[in-house]
Amino acid sequence: MIPTPVPEQPAEQPATGQPAPLSAGWREQLAIRLLELDTRAAVAPDNPERTLARTLLQRARTAVERTATIKGAWTGTDVERAWVSTHAAEVALVRACAPADVTAGLPSLVEDCAAFIPTDARLKRLRSIVDAGTAVSAAEQRLAADTLASAHDLSDAQHVRVRSFRNVLLGTTAVLSGLALLIGVVATLAPGAFAVCDSVAKSVAAACPTGSQHPTGGDVFVVEMLGLFAAAITGAFAIRNLSGTSTPYAVPLASLLLKLPIGALTALGGLMLLRAGFGPSLTSLTQAQISAYALIFGASQQLFMQFVDKQAKVVLNAATSPADKSSN
Repeated sequence: MIPTPVPEQPAEQPATGQPAPLSAGWREQLAIRLLELDTRAAVAPDNPERTLARTLLQRARTAVERTATIKGAWTGTDVERAWVSTHAAEVALVRACAPADVTAGLPSLVEDCAAFIPTDARLKRLRSIVDAGTAVSAAEQRLAADTLASAHDLSDAQHVRVRSFRNVLLGTTAVLSGLALLIGVVATLAPGAFAVCDSVAKSVAAACPTGSQHPTGGDVFVVEMLGLFAAAITGAFAIRNLSGTSTPYAVPLASLLLKLPIGALTALGGLMLLRAGFGPSLTSLTQAQISAYALIFGASQQLFMQFVDKQAKVVLNAATSPADKSSN
């Protein structure tokens, strides 16, 4: 946001040792951003805010270069620490820089903040300064830093909500997948527990999902696989309504994964309803027809998941930021 002056000598680089391989796109993007901020910090006036900015940049770099772990991806420890520290360093640099540098970077600062706090009174004041083309005073420099801090706080909070929503989707997917697997295991041990077909006479064509004329342990797994297949197909079509996002959290993918166990369970539940008399009798259906019903019931998960898809779109849209146009 503050234009980068040309330093008279190379900027000092914090001693970080051998960096760990960067394993994610957000790490690569943030690593470049940290280099830019290092250069700004190197030529800023020597004051406590400059020292604070350097400390925060080192903290962000440590998080960026840390080896990725499953726990870190779930809790968002690294990404949140990296971005929060970087945002705080940017605010500190606005306070540390000379007023002339703040004046030159004010139009960019105003546009970035407008993505989060467009109606903020402080932002309106800063915009009037930009329109007037006047130099910022010391008080207005502090106002710019405070406004940027508020915008960053809102941005960080939105990213936390995105991660929380993704974790809800993944957690629900894990629970429902375990439930589908448990039902399949129980059905294997006791075929009558979740029977999806009835015994038929030998003169009648095979009427169970596995091709047998009576319930077997593999029927439920076959039905769940058909439901999963149908859910994957319908889920792929639903993704077309979700746009990409600069957030490091794969919400669209988490939404698609949730459709799979739900499709498996709706296929099983639908056939059990048919067996209970809600629809055509299973004894009057062939194996192919039962499989077709399993596909239909599996695809029907989209009726429920469309609400999840809409919520995912709302959450992602709320996280739109200047980074969507540049780096975050």
